[in-house]
Amino acid sequence: MTRRISAAIRRTLGRPSSLATLVPTSPSESPTKSEIFDFVTGVSPAVAAVQGELIFFVSTADTEIGRRTFVGGSVEDGYLGSTLRLVKDILGRDPLVGKVFLDVGANIGTACIPALRLHGASRAIAIEPDHRNLQLLRCNLIMNDVADLCETLMTAVSCEIGTGVLEIAGANFGDHRLRTGREKGPDLFVEGSREVTTVPVTTVDAVLHETATTPSDLGMVWIDTQGHEPYVLQGATALHHADVPVVIEFWPYGLRRSSSIERFFEEVEAGWSQVVDVRASGISGRPVTYRPGAYARLAEQFPGPQDHTDLLLFR
Repeated sequence: MTRRISAAIRRTLGRPSSLATLVPTSPSESPTKSEIFDFVTGVSPAVAAVQGELIFFVSTADTEIGRRTFVGGSVEDGYLGSTLRLVKDILGRDPLVGKVFLDVGANIGTACIPALRLHGASRAIAIEPDHRNLQLLRCNLIMNDVADLCETLMTAVSCEIGTGVLEIAGANFGDHRLRTGREKGPDLFVEGSREVTTVPVTTVDAVLHETATTPSDLGMVWIDTQGHEPYVLQGATALHHADVPVVIEFWPYGLRRSSSIERFFEEVEAGWSQVVDVRASGISGRPVTYRPGAYARLAEQFPGPQDHTDLLLFR
């Protein structure tokens, strides 16, 4: 395999191209994208994934989101489009055109960049606490010609302003988590022995104030914080009675580990009256809606440590 990859690299470097955008030209002679990613891991800290109109630099040390983005396409791109169609069907309007996209836990930009480039958002605010992800996010904004449209903030988001402890998830750059001090086992992803670092912490309310953004400016809020979501909602009181759809990850394992799954439901009920299971709606072809009081049944549908969905919250 190494000889085949090396030959492909020599052929590519002989053309006006680069190793970062190496693309197989012949199925019989060229390596697969998986093989390319594995090979480049020992050569370059980053590699570019070209996905239609978009390009994402991903870390070769990230064997989860980075690898999947390079091999199979952006994790969020198509999913964001289908989610926007669901919102449009429910609300009867396109939520994002001419509006601000607020991305909490932005990673490398696989949600905010399509929002700007493909779905009509006029501006984005991307919040990411990990410096490696933030570096790639800023590079990707430049590569996709939307850097002037997106404000990036290197901070975690919670229910109060200060500092916090961020655990670093090794080779999965999408699983860094802000600790609450209430974590409990089992540590199925070896969370207890992860490297940690101190990061600044803010709230959604503070971000809106500091960026001079009102709830009416927002078209959509996208939240993915690996089990810290109820704390994010607690610090987002400006959204409680606003006409802004919120898409938020629902990962029972992460919520239970941070001892906050009940808190998640309490925060949802405090601010929103309608909850739609985004992934289930995509499978069924119609909105799958939950009313207050029926959330325990929702949680039971995700027993495994990696089982999760996204919930659409609106009034």
